[in-house]
Amino acid sequence: MSLPMSRSSLPARSTHPDPAQGELVPQEPPSEGSRLTADVHSLAERTGGGSEDSSEGERDSVGPNVKVKLEGEGHRFEFLGLAFKGLEISDQPLLEPLLRANPQPLTGFTFAALAAWNTSFRYAFHLDARLGQLILTFANPKTGERHLLQPIGRISDEATAALLEASRALPYPLRIVGVSPPFLDAHPRIARDFACDESRESANYLYRTEDLAHLVGKRFSKKRNLLAQARKLYEWQIEPLTALQQAEACRALVQRILDEEAPEIDDSLERELAALDFTLRHFGTLGQRGTIVRVGEELAAFSIWEANGSAMAIVHFERALRRFKGLYQVVNQEAARSIEALGIPLINREEDLGEPGLRQAKLSYQPTQLQPSLSLTLRPCAEESPLY
Repeated sequence: MSLPMSRSSLPARSTHPDPAQGELVPQEPPSEGSRLTADVHSLAERTGGGSEDSSEGERDSVGPNVKVKLEGEGHRFEFLGLAFKGLEISDQPLLEPLLRANPQPLTGFTFAALAAWNTSFRYAFHLDARLGQLILTFANPKTGERHLLQPIGRISDEATAALLEASRALPYPLRIVGVSPPFLDAHPRIARDFACDESRESANYLYRTEDLAHLVGKRFSKKRNLLAQARKLYEWQIEPLTALQQAEACRALVQRILDEEAPEIDDSLERELAALDFTLRHFGTLGQRGTIVRVGEELAAFSIWEANGSAMAIVHFERALRRFKGLYQVVNQEAARSIEALGIPLINREEDLGEPGLRQAKLSYQPTQLQPSLSLTLRPCAEESPLY
């Protein structure tokens, strides 16, 4: 299901970085076919370091470093001299342990997030489990260009040099997105050869869990007033979002919100709705948690979140019926209380994508930190900066 929704209708919606920096064509949800065996350490060993030797169905659309065998989500191909495999939900047992062992300060690096947004960005991965290294690539469906997310794990100097050499052979400048400052500190060669841009619209909003759970102090007086008004207008009940039936009811609630608001079509939100639908359909498999709010017998709001290590939870999605005044404030606080009960001190509510209404809503909850999100672009050889 891929449903349109206007940006302005959901100022409190979750967001996800657009790694391709351009309009992306929504894709169908991934298939659930092939499964990797867990005892193999590296895709390069499985494939002999290259793409399968078959010309039928192959595409060489963006230069000699990209050869893709078009076989659905599980296809294997060579990129930057490495063997990659298209991401599938069946890859969860292979990838999730490494991702959970290396929690990142920016969202988008949990298996649940990758699987959900794979409907748009067609992720693929190269894994060396022995070295604890995971390299993720995504495709821009309009141009065919492939770029990278920030790699997980320490990349050796030799591997970095090989990656840079292969990058120079591409017919376009390679980009690495979703980069946090510690990665650059640990990889000075990459910091030297890539131009770095810090995007305010991609910065992640971090909050103290206790602030969102209790709204103590003058700075939260407006939030408390809205909650007080809501208590006078209606009563609500809180439940954990766990059962398959509840997830299906949340899908129906999303449709009711669309029907009530009659939104304009928006490509970005259409992608987000596809990711949300995928998450709800695979809620248990992806290991997500959630909080639902009922007004009387009616399911009226939900929040979907997950722990990212022991120190942070990520709120991926949040939806509420606007005819109940203050309901977004209700579900925000109740989700924070559920997270607080687990002893998690920080909540990441993702980025604002530069949308004024969304930015105002996120700032109004007094974030304790804006986590920088860096985008790297390979410099021409003549523009390399001195190592620092």
